[in-house]
Amino acid sequence: MRMRNWVGIILLLVSATAWAKREAPLAALPTQPGFLDVQADAAEARVIVGVHALDAPMLMVTALPAALGSNDIGLDRNQSGEPKLVEFRRLGRKLLLVQRNMKFVANSGDADETMAARDAFAEAVLWSGDLLNPEDARGPWRVDLSSLVTSDLHGVGDRLKGLQQGQYTLDAARSGVLAAAAKAYPDNAEFEALLSFAGSGEGAFVQQAVADPKVITLRQQLSFIRLPDDGFRKRAYHPASGGWGVGGFDFAQPLTRDLDTRWQARFRLQKTDPTAARSTVVKPIVFHLDRGTPEPVRSALLDGARWWADAFDAAGFIDAFKVELAPAGMDLADVRYNAITWTHRATRGWSYGGGIIDPRSGEI
Repeated sequence: MRMRNWVGIILLLVSATAWAKREAPLAALPTQPGFLDVQADAAEARVIVGVHALDAPMLMVTALPAALGSNDIGLDRNQSGEPKLVEFRRLGRKLLLVQRNMKFVANSGDADETMAARDAFAEAVLWSGDLLNPEDARGPWRVDLSSLVTSDLHGVGDRLKGLQQGQYTLDAARSGVLAAAAKAYPDNAEFEALLSFAGSGEGAFVQQAVADPKVITLRQQLSFIRLPDDGFRKRAYHPASGGWGVGGFDFAQPLTRDLDTRWQARFRLQKTDPTAARSTVVKPIVFHLDRGTPEPVRSALLDGARWWADAFDAAGFIDAFKVELAPAGMDLADVRYNAITWTHRATRGWSYGGGIIDPRSGEI
């Protein structure tokens, strides 16, 4: 009995020591304060985040800083995914990441009417993680976000399957968090992972573009973005505008109006003097051209994109639209910047536009 007790005590001491060794480096990791606090652990290839607000909606967007290279497949360099309205919620000792259902809403000043629409349609729990400080009631609540950052949020596997390129599955042994790329900013947080997908390699488009068709390795960026304030004026979408429309079914609409409500996707462009026919603007729209664009295409793109400045000027917005060569070292996938990205492909393809758009209002 005495021997067993001593063995038990020794095991407890060893266990406590091992636990201390695992926890000590976490406390020693430097913290980047921001919209989400970020602790990057390069030695363990993980990222810890501190969440400041629960039940607070924000945007989550993916991108591919390093992509596949096939025009036919369409997983292009710096391609952005569809923005999702998400929020962190606490469930006991866990933190959930929940996507709100923006297809069906009730944009009403009546909180009960709004909640009735939310409760009528299913949301989606995209991820859960164990809280590292569950005893803390005020936050920030810390959680290891690595398993979310290294999941196929961009839908690479589904895209390959949908285009009959084969069944590819994410290989965790050949994937991981790129901790050095984790960044915290006042209005956004950025994370990046190396993702390797294993498959049969029989697809013709895959064989044409990748180093080894049986293993496709990409880089995925994950961004969390603070929602803009309520100062944006929504504009009803018109199908002849040539632009994008966002929205869904709004059950707060009068019975005489269509529930399908769409908003024009556009920038918040405000004159410094709203009463003037011609005025400078509070914040110009600035696009940055990829430094990897070769000449003479680089000069042609700068010249062509700058033609839009004439249209803004004619509309009374002075110096409202600018196009510049991106500064050295700029991350074109960083959501703080508008970018024109030069994308090489195995075959010639087309250019396209898009935007990170607030699904509540259409603000780019």
